[in-house]
Amino acid sequence: APETVVKNLSKFLETEPRQEMETMLVEERCPRKVPLAERQTIFEEIIDAVSQSHAERLSSASRAYESRWSLPAFGL
Repeated sequence: APETVVKNLSKFLETEPRQEMETMLVEERCPRKVPLAERQTIFEEIIDAVSQSHAERLSSASRAYESRWSLPAFGL
C-alpha cells in the first residue's frame, strides 16, 4: 500500500511525510490498477526519453515486476 511505502521511506530518510501526503495520494489515485495499454504507453514514453542502457535496465526491472505480480509482460 502507498501508505506503507511512504512510512518506510520516511523512516529510511529519518523524516516525516508532509501533512499533504494523504491528500496527494487520493488526488493521484494511489493505489490504482493501471490498464495494460496505459502501462505500455507510459513505458514507451519513458523508453524514448532514456539511453539504451537505461532502457534495458528498465525493461529488465519491468519483467521482474510483472513476473512477481503475475502481470502480462511487455517491453523490450
